[in-house]
Amino acid sequence: MQLSIAARSVIGNEETRIALSQLGRIRAMIVEWRRRARERSDLRMLTHRDLRDIGVSQSESYAEASKPFWKR
Repeated sequence: MQLSIAARSVIGNEETRIALSQLGRIRAMIVEWRRRARERSDLRMLTHRDLRDIGVSQSESYAEASKPFWKR
């Protein structure tokens, strides 16, 4: 059984939509990972006084900064 040109076009469009949706999710995940890595790097640079000003202990700062970028 062969599909009509219109049916093949609809299937192709759906596959394209799914692929773009998946790429969008992957892109969003990479953006999130980069944000976490940058914020954790910035956290390592804060002084004890900076941490006190934002209400974060050194141990909390160390624990967060030590996490890999893919962990929440």
